[in-house]
This record gives sequence, C-alpha cells and structure tokens, in this order.
Amino acid sequence: MHQKYQNYSQLIDSIKSACKLMDLNLESTLYKDVIAVCNRFNNPNFQIAVFGLFNHGKLTLLNAMLGNRI
Repeated sequence: MHQKYQNYSQLIDSIKSACKLMDLNLESTLYKDVIAVCNRFNNPNFQIAVFGLFNHGKLTLLNAMLGNRI
C-alpha cells in the first residue's frame, strides 16, 4: 500500500511540473481543477455509508469489499 501512495506522490509532482511548463494562470479554472485533483490524490481518504435492515449482511458486504474482517 505504501508503494501505491508513493506513486501518487510522483504523479502529483509530475502533474504540477507540467502545469508550470504550460505556464497556466493560477486563477484559471483548469489550474484550479488540476490542483483539486492533485489534492484528492494526495489525501485519498473517503467515507461511505451503508444502510439496511438489521441482520441483512451490511457488515458482511463491507468485509468482502475491504478484503478483511473489521
């Protein structure tokens, strides 16, 4: 997993370097969108909510999606 995040850091650095080479205006929509995507890659945390009736497999589904028991 650590290797994956390291690759994201390299990707973010490359994208930001490309923005500098293109001499994008810091106030442009494109630049702001690129930075927003880079920030999302830099912090890949997310939240999910699972709703359902009692004893209908919500935790089983989450365990299967995550690949381990939580």
